[in-house]
Amino acid sequence: MDNAPFMDWAFTQSPFALAIHDRDLLCLRVNDRMCQMFGLVEDELRGRRLTDVLHGPQYDAMEHYMRQVLDTGEPMRRGTRRRVPGETRERAWSVAVSPLKDQAGRTQAVWIGVLDITEQYGARQRLTLLNEAGTQIGTTLDVTRTAEELADMVVPRLADLAIVDLLDAVLSGHEPSPGPLTGTVALRRVAHQSIFEGVPEAVVKPGEVDIHPESFPAAQCLATGKAVLTGVNDLAFMSSIGNNPARAATIRKFGIHSVLSVPIRARGVTLGVATFLQTPSSRTTCCSPRNSPPEPPFLLTTPGATPASGPPPWPCSAACCRSDSPGNRRWRSPAATCPPVLMPAWAGTGSM
Repeated sequence: MDNAPFMDWAFTQSPFALAIHDRDLLCLRVNDRMCQMFGLVEDELRGRRLTDVLHGPQYDAMEHYMRQVLDTGEPMRRGTRRRVPGETRERAWSVAVSPLKDQAGRTQAVWIGVLDITEQYGARQRLTLLNEAGTQIGTTLDVTRTAEELADMVVPRLADLAIVDLLDAVLSGHEPSPGPLTGTVALRRVAHQSIFEGVPEAVVKPGEVDIHPESFPAAQCLATGKAVLTGVNDLAFMSSIGNNPARAATIRKFGIHSVLSVPIRARGVTLGVATFLQTPSSRTTCCSPRNSPPEPPFLLTTPGATPASGPPPWPCSAACCRSDSPGNRRWRSPAATCPPVLMPAWAGTGSM
């Protein structure tokens, strides 16, 4: 039985982007996936060196790796992040360069395989964030300090702007009433952090009270006990901020496109809201969007989150603990944790 068709199918239909280069680094063959990565067709690459067609330090580095494998006969692996032509966001890639040897064991060519590992890379990043959150958030019994630690932790890795607003009862050491909070809600700004120095996007300063009408995402999440997701593509969200000119102006000025409001809860009692926002200049992951409509990458999903419209859910759940020692029933240290359930998607919700 002729196995040649199967070999050809394996090359052309592989989930890897594949290329073969000879000892002179000339391209012998390349599959469609690799061509798509370069934004070229095979005829433009075959019989030529990679750097004859493509220019930049990443291509010089690739030829260096090919030469090293040809000289040593040993395979090598590398990781990289780059944007594919025609796409608006970077992806994470695993690159393998392996020798192709003859029957005598002499290396005659190199095989290059590139695999998109964006989702796996994001999962590792989120697990790292989760582990760090467990040690860096809630280091003291001071609620304000814990809120600051939460905001500092998620910016810029998870959000461009993070806001923590709490009920006054929490700050005064009292236990808030259990159950949902409906209608207009007053929340006091406890902490915020931004990728921009001085947090210029915030229209409320720490210590000030902000009023959230029931149509605001923060008020909605307090009423439902679930994360609320929205953004500039949601007409209801844009209508809700229309009553606050300063907030609407800030969204336009900084290009905030996606917002997430998450209730901070402990033992069935709501303490406040954490809000996370992203802008077009986001560097929160390896695949952040640039000059484009929102299409960021890896997002954690919040169990039970209710999207207001459009994009799939984004993530982060906040938890809180309290001292149960006799005579001390005060709430302390809201500790945020982000569950590492990831999807190549984008979303958001909330108010600023």
